[in-house]
Amino acid sequence: MKASELRQSILQAAVQGKLVPQNPNDESATELLKQIQQEKARLIRVGKIKKEKSLPPINEDEIPFDLPEGWALCRLGDIARIYRGSSPRPKGSPKYWSNEKTEFHWITIQDISNYSVNSYLTNTREFLTKAGSELSTYVEKGKLIIAVSGSTTGKACLTGIDGYIYDGLSAVDVNADFILPEYLLVFIKYSYFLFNASKVGSAFPNINTDFLKNSLFMIPPLAEQKRIVMKVNSLMFLCDKLEFAEKELADIESHFIEYLPKSILQAAVQGKLVPQNPKDEPAAELLKQIKQEKERLVHDGKIKREKHLPPISEDEIPYDLPVGWAWCRLSDFASFSIGKTPARAESKYWDNGQFPWVAIADMISGEHIQETKEKVSEIAYTEVFRGNIVSKGSLIFSFKLSIGKVCIVGMDTFTNEAICAITPYDVDEITDYLFRVFPGLNLTVDANSAVKGATLNSKSISNIMIPLPPLAEQQRINKKIDELMALCDELNTARIQPKVPKISNIISFPQKVTHSENDWREIGIAARGDVSQAPSKKLQDVIDDWDDGDE
Repeated sequence: MKASELRQSILQAAVQGKLVPQNPNDESATELLKQIQQEKARLIRVGKIKKEKSLPPINEDEIPFDLPEGWALCRLGDIARIYRGSSPRPKGSPKYWSNEKTEFHWITIQDISNYSVNSYLTNTREFLTKAGSELSTYVEKGKLIIAVSGSTTGKACLTGIDGYIYDGLSAVDVNADFILPEYLLVFIKYSYFLFNASKVGSAFPNINTDFLKNSLFMIPPLAEQKRIVMKVNSLMFLCDKLEFAEKELADIESHFIEYLPKSILQAAVQGKLVPQNPKDEPAAELLKQIKQEKERLVHDGKIKREKHLPPISEDEIPYDLPVGWAWCRLSDFASFSIGKTPARAESKYWDNGQFPWVAIADMISGEHIQETKEKVSEIAYTEVFRGNIVSKGSLIFSFKLSIGKVCIVGMDTFTNEAICAITPYDVDEITDYLFRVFPGLNLTVDANSAVKGATLNSKSISNIMIPLPPLAEQQRINKKIDELMALCDELNTARIQPKVPKISNIISFPQKVTHSENDWREIGIAARGDVSQAPSKKLQDVIDDWDDGDE
């Protein structure tokens, strides 16, 4: 059950007397109702309130459920003074509305939030002048106000301030000595679906004062009202927690396909994706071999000797690696270069293009590039790139515009100035490992600062930290990533193109009769399974109509 459904169930149990136990020692609500009527008659005699038209008696057909012992049933107008707000005209006139805070709070629907049962509205967005207050409807603090027009019809709260309400609100004024305003709010919140059912019109639905006055109201003993309010508050607090958890879960579910690949890569670079094998040659030995190969290439004049980088300090290490792994810097095992874009105005660099030239538009992250949209000439090869070509099988990543795209080039090529090429020394398997996990490094290592155009330079690229597994584990990681990413693709396809089941048998309800609001309320009660008493004649007539339609 979702939090919203649980809230409704709690409120329903509260007004049906099923939320807290009854106490036979509590003063009966029937006596409470008598006292309310006596106080109302006294106020009429002294001229504080006007005598209103008597409300019709409650028919048996209207009663939706049996009340507990000690409760009483009445119409809301029997125990409350109900009146609608009014608004000065024209709206926004400086004569009636103040640009500064005043003592005349102007309460609108926008001020009503989903307050809990024991909290009160304590501020407003707008304020009236004294002249404006004289043309509006005053409501003292402690009273209930309810929206009676527009899409928020039925929204209600208690006022913690004296204020004035506009004509889209009504006030429900009860004597707190007999009816707790907090319990009244519980009842109004439960009855929200009834208010929705009574909306008239499509653009601006409305509840009139007569409807509110004629609404049924279930009165518990005063002591039980207090117990109900306390229990509702404690349960609504738990509903708040449940609702927060639901929102977190919904957020995870809505972004599941987005989060899953990132989680896979994060597990991969932390050594949590595949099991370690103690027989694997450790990464430290692999780095020694790479260092020897690097020295050979320097000795043969194929690469230049680079400035020696400081060892990785303990403060730089973001997390512990499994046994057999090693932290290293990118320059410890690979060379890199940043591309260039020959001058567009120089046609000699582009005419008769022979050499592939990779732009970011050619890159689709996670794929091999086999061709490019543009090629550069032999003159560009000589004058701009000076023969420093990116060899086939190298890894490239974008660090400007579309930051973080990672590809492998399937041919000898050049790249533009927004792309960095990485070529490991001698060990091709490391390229495959980097190709798969490089997008995940930003999740665990501060490589962002190295791939953003504002800070990209030879030093920052050299210092990118790489968590390096043993070579055999790299191969297992690569295989596992490929398997899991394929599953992610399948999930994403299923999400975008869901299979719609074919429904062969569709049951439709007859549309031959029209029923009143009370009929539908009774039908709804029966549909919820509340059939503890025999159906009324009206409900039985509806059932008979449906039965006749099936013959």
